[in-house]
Amino acid sequence: PVEASKETIRILLVDDEQSVRRTLPLLLLRRGCEVVACEDGMRALEYYRESWQQIDLVILDMNMPKMNGRDSFFAMREINPDVHVILATGYSAERDAKKLLDEGVRSYIQKPYSVDDLFPLIRQALNHEGE
Repeated sequence: PVEASKETIRILLVDDEQSVRRTLPLLLLRRGCEVVACEDGMRALEYYRESWQQIDLVILDMNMPKMNGRDSFFAMREINPDVHVILATGYSAERDAKKLLDEGVRSYIQKPYSVDDLFPLIRQALNHEGE
């Protein structure tokens, strides 16, 4: 028997698009992920502050109301300096996302994306642990 507890990846998804918050968690669940979804950076930061020890990875939309992905990343990093983040960007935010790679963001993915494109990045971001 497979021990699900060791394989489960716990993800905080932060995206203001309702369709992404509805669909992506279902697709990731099929790949052994538990996903909590928040609609903006402020709510995500509140959740992260309370539950960061239970989060393996954060998928952050770059452009959101209230608090954007960049500011959310820096605020989460203050809570946990080793926060694992993948940024989801539209074309216009790609340059900003590349800059954040130097600041500790693990990866970024261009929107729109498929779960087949995203999942290898999730694995890759979590494999940075041993470095």
